[in-house]
Amino acid sequence: MQINIDVEKLQNLLNEAVAAGEEADCQLAIYKSGKLVADLCVGEKTQSNTLFPIFSVGKGVTSTLALMLYEDGLLDFDAPVAEYWREFARHGKEKVKVWHIFSHRAGLWEMPLLKSYEELGDWQAMIKYMEDAVFQAEPGGKCRYHGFTFGWLAGEVIARAGKKSFNELLREKITEPLQISRELFFGTDAEAETRLALPVVSRFADFTDSRNIFSNNLAVRSGCIPSANGFASARAIAKVYAALSGNGVDGIRLLKDETIKYATQSRRADFDPLPNDLGAWAHFGLGYALAGFPENPGAIFGHGGAMGSEGLAIPELEVGMSFTKNKFNTTHPIHPLRNRISEALNIKIRNW
Repeated sequence: MQINIDVEKLQNLLNEAVAAGEEADCQLAIYKSGKLVADLCVGEKTQSNTLFPIFSVGKGVTSTLALMLYEDGLLDFDAPVAEYWREFARHGKEKVKVWHIFSHRAGLWEMPLLKSYEELGDWQAMIKYMEDAVFQAEPGGKCRYHGFTFGWLAGEVIARAGKKSFNELLREKITEPLQISRELFFGTDAEAETRLALPVVSRFADFTDSRNIFSNNLAVRSGCIPSANGFASARAIAKVYAALSGNGVDGIRLLKDETIKYATQSRRADFDPLPNDLGAWAHFGLGYALAGFPENPGAIFGHGGAMGSEGLAIPELEVGMSFTKNKFNTTHPIHPLRNRISEALNIKIRNW
């Protein structure tokens, strides 16, 4: 595998997409061997520290945090969830193991019936819903994407194992060491609110769309939902992934090679073949979506998001990169600009 990083060409691709009205605001950041080699942005008010809604891109960050606890001996993916979270063991859920959650095989993908959207930003209320939840399918069976529930299920396991809140652990182990605590949020504050690139709503989307609920409601934005309400810059997400290979970034390596190998093994059941549907978030390791090749799915891993943003690592090339955007695209999960960027870089296209 080789990568071609022509910064001028990449900037032109971003500029052309915005000039044509295909996109509104975008960022692209690439780290190579621990160095930030591209930190690009386009849009009327967009800068490198502008915060974009990243939606499910946050799941990759959440998974990295869980794997750091695993390395610390605080979290066992083969253990029952109830070993860390006693109140979870209701309605037969004592059968659920930690890896079931991170591979989207816990059988708990359905959202509860909420009293209001604002409950989404209330961590304790949502955890109570997860404790009271009943299976939609037996755990450990077929993969079904836990688009929203992943955040509270995985997040509470992390908090219980680490004996601190999710955001405390995130700051302590990832954002403060990497100096990105002002560019990666699960729960915005007043200053962060001044730097948001909120979704550009078109005729194709209305405010009942979940993407609007998660990004345009202040109570939801300011809560902690590690699966769906993240706001970040591309360079912050790219830096997280850059810290997963080689010598890391600024001397910080978040995970060991053996942990990455463990986390990027396919966790899909043999009796559950991969679908042909490009929109199926189908191939998972432990939290990471695998986008490599049949013989090595983990050669490229990371996570995409509902509006087309993404973050990924290519360990063989010591590359961490991220693309952020804020315009709805009716072809999701196919994003033409993102694909043109991949073609220019000479890396495999991802429809996630």
